[in-house]
Amino acid sequence: MLNGKAMRVVITGPFASEGIAVYDKARKAWFYAYINADGTYSANTGPVSGANIAFKQVFPPGVAVDTIAMNSATKYTSSFTMVANNKKVTSVEVCSKN
Repeated sequence: MLNGKAMRVVITGPFASEGIAVYDKARKAWFYAYINADGTYSANTGPVSGANIAFKQVFPPGVAVDTIAMNSATKYTSSFTMVANNKKVTSVEVCSKN
């Protein structure tokens, strides 16, 4: 977390990706862009609701949703859902902020 206004997100392993999320105070929403190791990318927007952020894919148009739930000041849960090749893909992870 960069002073509560931005965060860098790095995912390692076979489905590695890297992105940046920036908070827009006027819109009360996060904007998140990331690039996967295979070169695919996405832009998402996520309004804040209490301790949760529900990111929805806005570019390219898609159906991916990633809900971030803050568990504590240093841990959060990411619940990701999307449809790829007519199959629903889900992932739930507990993450730590460094």
